[in-house]
Amino acid sequence: FTGSTSPDLYGLLVDDTTGIVVDNYAIRGHSGDGLLRINDAHLAQQLQGTNTKLIIFQYGANMIPYLDSEKECNYYEDAFYRLFMKFKKAAPNASILVIGNGDMGYVKQGEENSYPFVRCLSDVQKRAATRAGCSFWSLLDAMGGESAILSWKRKGLCALDGHLSPKGQKIMANLIFKALMREYNNYIIKQQNL
Repeated sequence: FTGSTSPDLYGLLVDDTTGIVVDNYAIRGHSGDGLLRINDAHLAQQLQGTNTKLIIFQYGANMIPYLDSEKECNYYEDAFYRLFMKFKKAAPNASILVIGNGDMGYVKQGEENSYPFVRCLSDVQKRAATRAGCSFWSLLDAMGGESAILSWKRKGLCALDGHLSPKGQKIMANLIFKALMREYNNYIIKQQNL
């Protein structure tokens, strides 16, 4: 780069123009609402420029330890909905998949327990995704529902805080892949029957 002043650079994209490219916009310990602050025009330009066809959201798990009531949990539905709609507007031809939170646990008086609002948050994410016309996949149900964290931890598939071990990651990745392929194959069959 040359010039009298230095340009502002926020990143450099060196992806190939063919095949599948995966970009991960991870914000550790975040509910995802910070994505609402991205400028709409800039977001649309970036998604169009990268020819984005699938957007996957997986946010909210780190909120679970701080949820104190169902009312508080339900409060987040509109924030999730606004987030999903922002990306739908920015990338109208892309599909959006929302992966709901998994189970998480804590220790109280030496006993391991599942957090009380894991189902509530998953339901909130599902309602927001449905309202926005997005697909939803329940990580919580794939794990086995509430309190599944205890058996997953015993099997060495995750930590009590919900973070998957490498073995747990492989299992969950296979479950997600199979679900995606099943729905894709159903779509192909429907298209052939039109």
